[in-house]
Amino acid sequence: MTNQEADRVYSELIGILADTRLSWVANQVEARTTLGKLEEKKITVFEPDETGESAVVFSPTPRMRKATVTSSVDYSGKEKLGLLLDAVERATTEAASIEDELAKLIAAEFPSELSPNAEATAEFIFKDPSNRQRDIVSNVGHRAELHKVIRRLSPLIDKVRIEINAS
Repeated sequence: MTNQEADRVYSELIGILADTRLSWVANQVEARTTLGKLEEKKITVFEPDETGESAVVFSPTPRMRKATVTSSVDYSGKEKLGLLLDAVERATTEAASIEDELAKLIAAEFPSELSPNAEATAEFIFKDPSNRQRDIVSNVGHRAELHKVIRRLSPLIDKVRIEINAS
């Protein structure tokens, strides 16, 4: 995969995410990649002579020293796509893990109020305090669907990573 191909896939995936409940992932990755990454560079610095004048102009043998500066450089297409894939993977798998753990916690905290198979049947609501997105109801069906999507998504992410690293 070339950097141009990676840029195209990145843009397509950003567009897809922007239309879903994972738009926040796209926004965070876009913000990070827009700033670029920090890179250290070694440069040569001319030191002033004893009079404070520029040694380059007035001294026959200017004194020089090496210095390191940090600058921002753009991410390559492959790097941006890799960051986006990592973020999508973390957002989906961690969301599923959080929901699973909450179901276990609810079942443990309220055993008398729930059925014997409480962990599987526990239902709870993630409310959006800003009311910009609809609330998410997490129940056994929702969690099963989430895990199904993750099982389908993970191999695709792995394939794209292989393509990124192949060239």
